Amino acid sequence: MPVYRAGRTGADVARERGIRGAVKLASNESPHNPLPSVRAALEVAIGDINRYPDVKAARLAAAVADQVGVATTTGVAVGAGSTGLLLQLAEAYLGPSDDVVTPSPSFEGYAFAARLRGASLVRVPLAGSQADVAAMVGAITERTKVVVIAEPNNPTGTLVGGEALQRLVEETASRCLLVIDEAYVEFARGADQLDAVACARRHPHVVVLRTFSKAHGLAGLRVGYAIGDPAVIAAIDRVGAPFAVNTLAQTAACVSLGAGAELWDRVDAIVERRTRLERALRERGWSVPDPRANFVWLPAGSASRSLASSLEQHGVITRPVPDHGVRVTIGGPTASDRFLNAFASCVDQLELTTAWQLPVADDARFVLDVLDELELIDRVDGFAVDDAARARARAAVADLVAGELHGARRDVATGALRRVAADAGGRLSKVVAPRAIAARLPPQSPHVVPTNSGQ
Repeated sequence: MPVYRAGRTGADVARERGIRGAVKLASNESPHNPLPSVRAALEVAIGDINRYPDVKAARLAAAVADQVGVATTTGVAVGAGSTGLLLQLAEAYLGPSDDVVTPSPSFEGYAFAARLRGASLVRVPLAGSQADVAAMVGAITERTKVVVIAEPNNPTGTLVGGEALQRLVEETASRCLLVIDEAYVEFARGADQLDAVACARRHPHVVVLRTFSKAHGLAGLRVGYAIGDPAVIAAIDRVGAPFAVNTLAQTAACVSLGAGAELWDRVDAIVERRTRLERALRERGWSVPDPRANFVWLPAGSASRSLASSLEQHGVITRPVPDHGVRVTIGGPTASDRFLNAFASCVDQLELTTAWQLPVADDARFVLDVLDELELIDRVDGFAVDDAARARARAAVADLVAGELHGARRDVATGALRRVAADAGGRLSKVVAPRAIAARLPPQSPHVVPTNSGQ
């Protein structure tokens, strides 16, 4: 069974590194407390929590339909966050003989949903920092049941834009479902966006997912919605758990939808901080893609894990995507300055260049890749890679990387890590093989990751 790994917390860093007061910029949460109007409504609603919530979340569905311009609530499904709705969609539409096509890297929840249903994930590498729509279209086969794209993309924060997304809408028509994940749409801004809701109204195969976790700041309540054809919405609703969206979540979401300027002032403040951070990085010579969400993407490649680890040592928690980059959430008013100060120290410590390169030999990078596999995988041939084994692996890698900088050989590194894997009861080759195979594929060729691969 796959396990979704949440972003690291201040408690994790305090326990593992002894660092107190770390700022969390890892999970794209709102840095703001609940809106005053939301808090007031929750104080009233808490008096009714001895009663079950509205099983259909009818008031919230009607509020969503009214705001987005859907004629009837039969075109709206309410669920436990957009991720909860994604899992319902997978339950309704996916099986072991099906493929899901998605950009890579993108939100790991897509892989999680596919694996739960035994479906295969077809990862299409990004073109730079953006989804490669042409390659995604080329990856669609008779096995493809769902194509899913985040707009803006998570973790790179980029938009493919209206023209490219419209092509994806047209190319998937009559072939498969197209899921457009708009978790960060409130932060996107700009005239180059496609009106995904209008697409869902016109095209019965298009489903739009949105959440109250990001701009609305209700991540702890777990509430989101889907917009689509009534037949698709009915299929999603049929597999939803009764009472999945609690009374407090429904109340808060309804009030937040109607908050108007109270909400948008906060969104504007985050966008302004994002712009300042982007500008500060570029003024220092660092190339970053145009951010359109509530985070900035550092395309650090093979330096990603080392950079994120070093930032943690300086009290800043980010989200690394091994071999690709590091995602940095836009936090409160002082968070960007704290990140920039930590980043400057890390650059000096790691000798990181503005080309996002580390002065580390390939063998050391290989060792770090192996460690990433041990940390990210949960089961290999039925055994669990336990915390003690991962801790031994981290210690081994620290020694080996230090040695590598003075000439240690790959067989020494792999030998030590194989012994760590043996302690955990399995074979390291089973962990490394999927990554090694993927590395040999042509750079822009999509590849299928079957459900038992450990990826």
